[in-house]
Amino acid sequence: GVEVQRGLLKLMEETEVDVISNSDPIVSMEAMRGAVPPRDARNLKPKINTKHILFVCSGAFPGLDQIVKDRVGKVEGDWYDHIISEDLVNYGLEPEFVGRLPVRVGMSELSEEALYNILKNSKDSVVNQYISDFGTFGIEAKFDDGALREFAKSAKQEGTGARALAGVIEKVLTDVMYELPSTDIKTININEAFVKDPKSVMGNAFVDTIINGTISSLVDEYGIRLNVNNETGTYLRNKINDDKQGDASKYLKSTVAPLMDLAKYLNLKSLDLTPQLLEASKADAIKILG
Repeated sequence: GVEVQRGLLKLMEETEVDVISNSDPIVSMEAMRGAVPPRDARNLKPKINTKHILFVCSGAFPGLDQIVKDRVGKVEGDWYDHIISEDLVNYGLEPEFVGRLPVRVGMSELSEEALYNILKNSKDSVVNQYISDFGTFGIEAKFDDGALREFAKSAKQEGTGARALAGVIEKVLTDVMYELPSTDIKTININEAFVKDPKSVMGNAFVDTIINGTISSLVDEYGIRLNVNNETGTYLRNKINDDKQGDASKYLKSTVAPLMDLAKYLNLKSLDLTPQLLEASKADAIKILG
């Protein structure tokens, strides 16, 4: 905005700038204990002169290319090689601010591959920050290449360079950061499917946690091993999601416990839980188990 530009303009002109702000606690404490009179507390603050500081300002400037093309018409080569001060002023920069930046260099827009490499290889990558944040809650976060490329693709569409990476990742993971610590989930795998539809993937993860916890409690209660294959896991997950069960754990117990009672009656040591068995009547279930 204008105020930001004017603030920068003051710094770019030769001036004395306080390194420590007026509200710095050290300055206030020195004045309070009488080391210096309060009116002279400002003298405690070191200053720096901006005369010999080189200021480098950069930005993505989305839409500036169209301003240049509207003025020039057909652009040969890179559009940013044709930028003049008038274009920057029309874009919204203050004339005085533009005048203080006489040297202008255009840089090619980051490619999707470059954005991916920033996430993959940068030491200070926002991905590493999220891994650390999840780790504080005892949760291991894993990002695969599919997720990183999907993030890079979304950031490329934003058109604001590398700064878009933090925004697109935050959009996907903010809700997860708040919800996950209150669950029993200790590992989160962030892949392409997760990035495209985090609510659906996390919903399934929460349901899977409930399913696994409920089955474990039933195994402990009955002393009978329950075998649940992928088909059965998908069936239970879909049943819970489709029927919008208010209490998934209660629903599972009411469905599986009668089968455990039958298995115990038949003196079975293990029970293969299948969709057919879950849908069977009591008489049919006895036939299947027998």
